[in-house]
Amino acid sequence: IPVHASAEEEGAASHIHGDLMLFPAITGTHLSDSVPALEQNELVPEANIFYSTEHDRMRFLAEFLLNSNEQEMERMQLGWLVQPAATLWVGRFHSPLGFWNTEHHHGAFMQTTISRPGIIAFEDEGGVLPTHIAGLLAEGSLDRDHGSSINYAFGLGQGPEMEPELEAVNILELRNGGRLAASARLSYRPLDGSVGEFGGFAGYAHIPVAGSTMDESDQSVVGAFYNVETDTLRLLGELFHVSNRFKGPAPTRHASFSAGYLQAEYRAHARWTLFGRLEGTDSAKNDAYLDLIKEFLNARVVAGSRFELGKDQAMKLELSRNERQDDARFNQISLQWSMVYP
Repeated sequence: IPVHASAEEEGAASHIHGDLMLFPAITGTHLSDSVPALEQNELVPEANIFYSTEHDRMRFLAEFLLNSNEQEMERMQLGWLVQPAATLWVGRFHSPLGFWNTEHHHGAFMQTTISRPGIIAFEDEGGVLPTHIAGLLAEGSLDRDHGSSINYAFGLGQGPEMEPELEAVNILELRNGGRLAASARLSYRPLDGSVGEFGGFAGYAHIPVAGSTMDESDQSVVGAFYNVETDTLRLLGELFHVSNRFKGPAPTRHASFSAGYLQAEYRAHARWTLFGRLEGTDSAKNDAYLDLIKEFLNARVVAGSRFELGKDQAMKLELSRNERQDDARFNQISLQWSMVYP
């Protein structure tokens, strides 16, 4: 099972003063049916550029994504090492909502699957939660006896606005974005080699809404996650409960739903990894908030495989059965080549 996420990215850059990594990818998709706002056949090349450097206690990282659909500075953070295991950041960062959003970023090579779970999809890809915040982020770990640790992260700043999809702050142009957003994550990582990490998280966002009978939504999120790993097997699951309180000309309304996923990965061979994922949403039907984001995938079944082409390239095949908030149902097949350089 490949090394995941920020541990790879930030860890690779921590032993030298500056590091530049390129994550190119080419993804082809085919849909079984015509679906609104989606191409039935699409080929998307992309390049994700990740840079990190440090000087004394100062830290800096930036991540820029370029493809045929978007060009965006996904992360830009300036940090100060407060303690050996604690850093305070300012800039645009991934909100610490759960496990996936803090561990898997925009470099396609870094995650086993091609797709992200629908509940934690990025704002401009049918996402329903603030996956990016522009403001302050504090993160670190507290070492416990026998090598275990308690990890924490707290983010506070400007969240997204909805017009008509969620739009996070464009940090280069200082546009888009809504009002106050905050999220926190607390987890425990035992020393036991068969156990990865488990914990809980919570978030709040005040989201302005345009083009609707409501003016804004106060959104709160609570949830839990676990990540269990052995030499050949990995199980990853998250559960979210989301509540929205709407304000506007009409009387105040409330709506809530729960969503989650369970993903399993099996390393069948030194280079082969098989994976599957189940996603579901409870109370999604006629939810006033979800109905604003018709592209939200409220249910999905995923199966596929990843083949390592040496240490720096991978081929992935992913099959899925999808259901959207607008009741569109379709099958999808995706093939992706990805790599990391150097």
